[in-house]
Amino acid sequence: MDAKESQTKGHATPRHRRGLRWVRDLLDLLFPRRCAICGNPLEAWEEEGICLRCLFQLEGKGQYHAFTERFHGRFGNVITVQRAMAYLCFQEEGGVRRLIHQMKYHGRKDICRTMGRYMGTGLNSVGFFEGIDAVVPVPMHRRKQRSRGYNQVIELAQGLAEVTGLELVTDAVEKLRPTESQTHRDRADRMENVKGTFRIVNPQRIAGRHVLLLDDVMTTGSTLTTCTSEMLKVPGTKVSVLALAAVKRWDAR
Repeated sequence: MDAKESQTKGHATPRHRRGLRWVRDLLDLLFPRRCAICGNPLEAWEEEGICLRCLFQLEGKGQYHAFTERFHGRFGNVITVQRAMAYLCFQEEGGVRRLIHQMKYHGRKDICRTMGRYMGTGLNSVGFFEGIDAVVPVPMHRRKQRSRGYNQVIELAQGLAEVTGLELVTDAVEKLRPTESQTHRDRADRMENVKGTFRIVNPQRIAGRHVLLLDDVMTTGSTLTTCTSEMLKVPGTKVSVLALAAVKRWDAR
């Protein structure tokens, strides 16, 4: 196969790769890529949208906060989850909060996928995904998703699915109505706010399977609990839950 044919088949030659690198370096000079957390320009080798310094300083990274027993204790009369875990620790001030804000409100879908891959790789190393068949991102109401242009949890799930091999299921559950912000509500108000908001629309997608329900931030667990309750109505379904981040004292709230 000659060089021309190789390029035609999608195999870039060394000269072609150098050309692409030159174009990227020029773009970085004119429009520097910036870290989603600190805002500083990224180095050429920092491809993921987060500088290495901020990545290593994310609160709770590598500690993997397991909440399975706390779910059983607090919601045992409502749901039974197989496993419950969070990858990061969410604090009112800090890198994780800024990261989530960029993911949700500033269109940083690339950061969502990046964090999905990091989370998937980290938790895969401790066997968290063993026996799980598919990942189901918590749905967003269609009006809100249309306004925002994307669901950050779906983007997060795509990154996670890339490194774990889990099937991504986005058409099993829908959100029936938009909910008001949960930020300043207590646990009882949050549960009431999300009550009756989820519905199973394609039960065959999760029937008889162990599925992972994924969200970006877990505060009181009301959203995950309500959605899980609906999913468990499907015969044979088992559910584990995972959040990118959970509040520092989730068990005390």
